[in-house]
Amino acid sequence: MTTELFLAKGAKLGVFDATRLHFEIKGRKMFADVLVSGGVDELFLGYDWLVQNNCEWIFSKRSIKINGLCVYVESSCVKLLLYRLRLVRT
Repeated sequence: MTTELFLAKGAKLGVFDATRLHFEIKGRKMFADVLVSGGVDELFLGYDWLVQNNCEWIFSKRSIKINGLCVYVESSCVKLLLYRLRLVRT
């Protein structure tokens, strides 16, 4: 199976590999299955990960809930970028 990744405007991003990334948030162990691309240097958690981990973004409290774990974000520390990526598997 071939995996291709496209930006919203149609530009293609090369996918080098796929891997499972393990990380911790406030001591809680988590993982995400991710694609590795030379054109992206940040972590994008996709819609499926957000749903599977019961994520809620509570803008009025400047927090994100991940499986009930409340994570506060500081506006001065967070660079908010909104991207729409399209994944195609053939």
